[in-house]
Amino acid sequence: MIKVASMIKKIRKFLSHRKSKSIRNEYLEQIKKNPQDTRSRLKLGDLHAKRGETAEAAEQYMASAEVFAQAGFHLKSIALYKQVLKLQHESAQALRRLAQLSLQYGLYADAYPYHQSLAELLRSKEDGQRFFAIFQEVSNLQIKDLRHKALLIESIFPDPDGQLADPCGRMCVVARAMSQDERLETDAQVLLQWLSVTYPQETEAHEILVTLLQKSGAKAELEQALQRLKELYRTTGQLEKKESFLRQFEETEDRTPSSSEALDEKPAMMGKARPDQVKVKMEADVYELLRKKAETREAKAEQPAPGPDRRLPRPSHTERLQFEDLFSTFKEGIREQVGRGDHETHYNLGIAYQEMGLYEDAIQEFEAACGDPALQPDACFLMGKCSAEMEKWEDAIGQYERALAAEGLDSEKSRGIRYELALVLRSLGRDEDALRTFQQIHDDADNYRDTERQIEELLRDSHS
Repeated sequence: MIKVASMIKKIRKFLSHRKSKSIRNEYLEQIKKNPQDTRSRLKLGDLHAKRGETAEAAEQYMASAEVFAQAGFHLKSIALYKQVLKLQHESAQALRRLAQLSLQYGLYADAYPYHQSLAELLRSKEDGQRFFAIFQEVSNLQIKDLRHKALLIESIFPDPDGQLADPCGRMCVVARAMSQDERLETDAQVLLQWLSVTYPQETEAHEILVTLLQKSGAKAELEQALQRLKELYRTTGQLEKKESFLRQFEETEDRTPSSSEALDEKPAMMGKARPDQVKVKMEADVYELLRKKAETREAKAEQPAPGPDRRLPRPSHTERLQFEDLFSTFKEGIREQVGRGDHETHYNLGIAYQEMGLYEDAIQEFEAACGDPALQPDACFLMGKCSAEMEKWEDAIGQYERALAAEGLDSEKSRGIRYELALVLRSLGRDEDALRTFQQIHDDADNYRDTERQIEELLRDSHS
């Protein structure tokens, strides 16, 4: 009896393996025909994952993630790379792309943990200790501007498959951009002082620093920096070549501002915080709110499912008031300081609100972002998603159609918007319109997501 049971088990395993292999070959054939076929790639990745073939599963998930990233669906791409990390905790490629995608999406604080993990991972490589030391020093620099600090940290890392290389040149690019914005002069000076000490033989950082010090009027610091730069030119044999560059600093005449000029400056100095300062505070506050909300969700998820006599605890009245007060203050500060023309900030703020489930607030910010034609398709698409989450189906349809009408919309992004539109149409019971939209997607890309299944179900329902 035991032998029979063992034989049956072996036969089932053989048949299962044979069926799995057949299905895998079908997916591979579909991918060969259309490398952008994310549906087949994800199905194949799931198949590999179930069989414990983590490397193969990760390969398909990452390929799909890149397709979504190129189409502008960064959140979907981020989710897939997170799935890769569950399979391969030390995937340098996944960590690198998660950091990059977080930056592209304006999630500057989210990028840092991925950079930290990647830096730890790269310590074991040749020159890894030196690289890690630089990463730690840059992370500890007192730079308040969150965006540029994130870009600075990003500039330290090589491409996913690249060799570790000295990042001084890449960091100087960030430093130069910061030094040209008068609102970031203090941060730029902190960075340039560190670069000039860490890379004493590199002239570029010293040159940017003296230019910035001249602009800011820091006379004593300028004289010291010029002396160091002249000595560097002398030791490297560039002094004669750089005479014209040095002359501009020697020809600058000291000028004490008159009393009337000083008085003219006071109102500007006493005014409200500048938009860039508020933007930094906005990002910090949004991420604090997101963190608190995420912690609440995780705590609820860890609790056992409530029975008939058990209920999930609700936030206390005090906690709700604290959150509402913080959020109300935050929004008021944004309204006062972020101009209507700062479309990118409104877009990033809309994403933050959307992730927090504050869909009405998100829609307001996305609407403001539509003033930038480059952001309009994505902003309209996300407004449609927010409306759908609130089950405001007609509003969702209007926003999806508005996104589809935008100029310069690429085919992959258009398919994604049409797909969401078709789902909403089906939710409203407008099956004919939904079927027509799904068929348009299918005619354009026959393996897009689950359009075939959607079409089959709609046809079956229409004949029942």
